[in-house]
Amino acid sequence: MRRVLLLATGDTIAYSTRPERPGVASGAQLLETVPTDMLTADVVAEDVLAEPSWDMAPATMLRLARRAREAILNQGFDGVVITHGTDTLEETAFLVDLLAGQAAHYGGIVLTGATRPFDALSADGPRNLASSLAAAADPALCGAGAVVCVNDELHAARWVTMVDATGVSAFSSAPEPVLGRVVGGRAEISTVPPGRPPTVAGDPETDVALIKTYPGMDSALLTAVVDAGVRRAGPLEGRLVGWPVEI
Repeated sequence: MRRVLLLATGDTIAYSTRPERPGVASGAQLLETVPTDMLTADVVAEDVLAEPSWDMAPATMLRLARRAREAILNQGFDGVVITHGTDTLEETAFLVDLLAGQAAHYGGIVLTGATRPFDALSADGPRNLASSLAAAADPALCGAGAVVCVNDELHAARWVTMVDATGVSAFSSAPEPVLGRVVGGRAEISTVPPGRPPTVAGDPETDVALIKTYPGMDSALLTAVVDAGVRRAGPLEGRLVGWPVEI
């Protein structure tokens, strides 16, 4: 049986709102919501201490990306599932995809979440988790890079965007097509995945200024961020989001 690592970071998919059962479900407790007959892999649950996703630090995102890559390349896992809050799920997915490297060719990397709490009457987390585990274990995802799985849809990390903060169809790939779907416990890929990003050397910058430019803007705005400590990038840098941007 194939092996999948479940990295649980808390947030809505794990939040309990009932007064008699407050708190955050662990990865093992999330796994208990998946019927055993829907598990197509041997799953190891690992809890990751993380802030709420709306306030998730780049360092936490980087830690998740490294852990996913290590699990596949160095520990023999066939896939990784990361449960994550929906607020910044697409940002983490993009970083995980950029840093996956060769791991993306050897295993599936799937991020998922929920818009309804763990103990809601119609919680979407258990279904999303079950589909994500099935997708991560499926060799069909090898080479596709990191994907987001919600409502049985698979979205490439390069294309995915949150479009609905409350509905179960929270994410879309538009204007690109959906990469595929999970059907009958298998990942069915219906679109050619986006090309893999270039291999990244080193770590991304953590201090990147985001400046809106406009005609006639004062150059003092640019020099001010440099004076504040933002590193000035070289002419060949700034090719990937999250890496230094030339100013």
